[in-house]
Amino acid sequence: PYYVGAPLMLLAVIASMLHAPAWATRGLLGIGGLLMLYGLYLGVYHSGVEWHWWAGPTDCTAGAGPVDTGGKGVLDALDKFVPPSCDKAALRILGLSLAGWNAIASLVLAAVAFRSALSRD
Repeated sequence: PYYVGAPLMLLAVIASMLHAPAWATRGLLGIGGLLMLYGLYLGVYHSGVEWHWWAGPTDCTAGAGPVDTGGKGVLDALDKFVPPSCDKAALRILGLSLAGWNAIASLVLAAVAFRSALSRD
C-alpha cells in the first residue's frame, strides 16, 4: 500500500499547492487513505500471527535454517532455500515488531489523509 498510497498523497499535496480543483486533491487523499487502511489491516494481521493470536498462512510457518550449498554455489542453493517464518518477529523495537509499527504508521497516515480529505478549508 505504501508504494501507491504515499505517492498519491504526495501528488495530492502538489495538487493543492498548484491550486488544482478540490475534488481532485480530496480524491487523491481519499484513495491514499483507503490504501493506508489496507496497510493497517495487513500490519494487524501479521502482528496477530506473530503473537499467535490467530494462524497465518500455512506456507509461511516453516523456519529458515542455514542452506548447505554442498560446494555447488549460490544458484544451486536457491532450490533448497526456505524463507523465514512469518510467525516469528525478526526484530522488536519497544516491544513491537516491524509489523506492529507498520500498523501504527498506516493508522496515522490514514487518519491524516482522511482528515485532510474531509476538511472544508
